[in-house]
Amino acid sequence: MGIFDNFIYKDGESIDNSWVKWFHWGVPDEEGREREKTRNRLEGLGHCKPCTVLSGCYFVKSRRYIFSNEEKYLLNGKRELFESLGFLKEDSEYLKMEFDVQAKQKYLNGDYEIGKLDEHGQRINITITVDSATRKNIKLVTGWMVYPLGKIVCTTPLGG
Repeated sequence: MGIFDNFIYKDGESIDNSWVKWFHWGVPDEEGREREKTRNRLEGLGHCKPCTVLSGCYFVKSRRYIFSNEEKYLLNGKRELFESLGFLKEDSEYLKMEFDVQAKQKYLNGDYEIGKLDEHGQRINITITVDSATRKNIKLVTGWMVYPLGKIVCTTPLGG
């Protein structure tokens, strides 16, 4: 990230988005064998594995963590839900493209909620807005995993 990457254009003006890069001494940013070996070695020395998994990841300072006493899991019914919203199997490519485009833009603008953190990484929730043949402005909360160097990956089309 460069010096101007902290700025976004919103409502006609430039705003400092206050990005921060999580840093843990000794942990390489690049994913791979060396990163995992270092994380395991640091864990053996008593370091917190969730902290080391965040090293190299970017977050907006102003985001707050979500604390909840209950975990919500959607085990089944996603297909039925999408069909009830007016989507067909043929809409899969459209949905994938919209998820990718909107999630990247919203992540860069800091428009996400921080979710669960564990030794596998930091999860974030991003609300995506899509249209189907029968409904407009459908808002879906999607779950993403944050990886080093600004990479995010959709872990569930419906999160939280």
